[in-house]
Amino acid sequence: MDLRRILVVDDHDPDLRYADIILKSAAIAEQIVLLHTGEQALQYMGGPDAAHVSLILLDINMPEMNGFEFLQAYQPLVDQGLASAPVVMLTSSSAEADRQSAADFTCVKATWSSH
Repeated sequence: MDLRRILVVDDHDPDLRYADIILKSAAIAEQIVLLHTGEQALQYMGGPDAAHVSLILLDINMPEMNGFEFLQAYQPLVDQGLASAPVVMLTSSSAEADRQSAADFTCVKATWSSH
């Protein structure tokens, strides 16, 4: 196992289940944490378990707090040295604007589209 903990943030239950199955079968992390909202993820990353998160897989399109709103709150934690997990943005959108917006955040290391 290469990663300690992967945090998957997506409001769509089937996508969470699929990610959980794939990541567990790949055996690349000790633990997979599944969260439904950006708010839950932000709260998690502000808590004691944040230091153990090796990677965040983040959906862009979510209600309440979307992926970009999460990043606006998370990036300052990274800048202050309070969090260090890199982010991979997940989206069903093929919009180049989403990729450009994601590139504005240094914590985002990749954007993956299912299209």
